[in-house]
Amino acid sequence: MVDYVLVHYGVKGMKWGVRKEEKLAKRERSQIDAEARLIRRGKSPEEARRIVTRNKKIAKAVFIAAGATLAVATAYTIRDTNIKQRSEVILEKGAKLSHIRPDLPDFDLDKRLYTTFLDADSDKYDGMFVKHLANARKTLQTMGRPVANQTAKYTLVAKEQIRAPSQDQAEKLFKTWAQVNNNPKYGALSGTALRKTYQTFNQAAVYGGEDHEKFYGFLKTQGYNAILDANDQFLSGFDAKKPLILFNAASSAVVSGKKVVDESEAIRKANKQTAKVLGKNLAPTIAQYGLLAGAAKAVVTKTKNSVANDEVDAYLKDHPESKKSRAEVAAMLLEEGKL
Repeated sequence: MVDYVLVHYGVKGMKWGVRKEEKLAKRERSQIDAEARLIRRGKSPEEARRIVTRNKKIAKAVFIAAGATLAVATAYTIRDTNIKQRSEVILEKGAKLSHIRPDLPDFDLDKRLYTTFLDADSDKYDGMFVKHLANARKTLQTMGRPVANQTAKYTLVAKEQIRAPSQDQAEKLFKTWAQVNNNPKYGALSGTALRKTYQTFNQAAVYGGEDHEKFYGFLKTQGYNAILDANDQFLSGFDAKKPLILFNAASSAVVSGKKVVDESEAIRKANKQTAKVLGKNLAPTIAQYGLLAGAAKAVVTKTKNSVANDEVDAYLKDHPESKKSRAEVAAMLLEEGKL
């Protein structure tokens, strides 16, 4: 009778009680490759391990920080957009507004008028919009068109309550108006399609048209005499909070003051404002780019390490008596040009 005995012989070169998988789990393969390169440069195995461990902690912190930046920047952008979409405007009689235009003698309030009433918005127009007008003037001059030689800022005072719907409300009213007037072009829209179409329609208000006059007439029946400028809130790059379009400025406000704008100062201000707006708008993209770049680098590194560790595995298999650590073997193979 033969007794069957289970005998575990192990793997050549392995110390008893230490599994090869457990040993590799404690020190990732990418770390071994990095240690090998440092050993090749003259560092001791212990020093190489300490440096690589420290660098991994730093890299992890940077990656987490980039992720946090992306999350915060994206959340801020979404929050800012949501606030703009949901905020209506109610200005009481006596409220002050600003309007910037070329300093021409034919200033007429009996029409739609683009205004601001928040200090932050007015400050932005004092810079960025004045610079825009100055650049437009140069273009018109090259075309031989008569233009104003300077820019004026007007102060207006509301002579009645001014009300404008939020963008969310305006979109719904836009759809309702279209349905009431049997307008198939706009009446069937919903969701993102409705929002984009309404923003484009709002943007074109500067040119006017029959549909715009009808829509603004409909809004008047709903108790509104102004509307928020979606173009400068979301599309033009001005990133304004509540730029306001008065349907008929003569009915809603009177001019209380005027001053000529210092364009040199305005252009300096505009350059700073443009950088700030770009920084805000690009923050999510920049943060995301950082994450993607880090991820791409990690993939390349992982691929290189995979090849390197296959070579180290092959060497240890062929040299079971070797006392070298995996990092030391990798360093030796690097020196020999085998990695």
